[in-house]
Amino acid sequence: MEIIIIFFTVFGGLIAFITYYKNYVAVPQEIKTFSISKIESARKFNNELLEELQKYVDENNASKEHFMQGFSFAESIAMLETYKEKAFTTENIRMLNKLSGSSKNLEELTKKADEHILLVIQCKNYFHKFILKEDWHYE
Repeated sequence: MEIIIIFFTVFGGLIAFITYYKNYVAVPQEIKTFSISKIESARKFNNELLEELQKYVDENNASKEHFMQGFSFAESIAMLETYKEKAFTTENIRMLNKLSGSSKNLEELTKKADEHILLVIQCKNYFHKFILKEDWHYE
């Protein structure tokens, strides 16, 4: 009888350890790949908007003109450049590939990348509709 109790105690502990490891230590490759692709998409959208804004500013000498939400074109470009230099570096992508910590961290990074993508799309839509006055929307 004692052997059965010891067996189930060890077995239960092993199951608890495996569950903990899968949920908080190991990061499944598909989660890592998905998160990295989201961050790379955010970097791509960020760069596209930067190029469009910089081109507009250069062609129209509009760096001090109001862009949106109280920011000038120059301020908006500076913010996007700062984000690009700090968040979307190749080194950060390499670190994500090596990450072996909690999948919760990757979920948070993915959420932040989604928020940035949404912000960039809103800025791009605003730029095309109200500044360039085009009948355009980004989907």
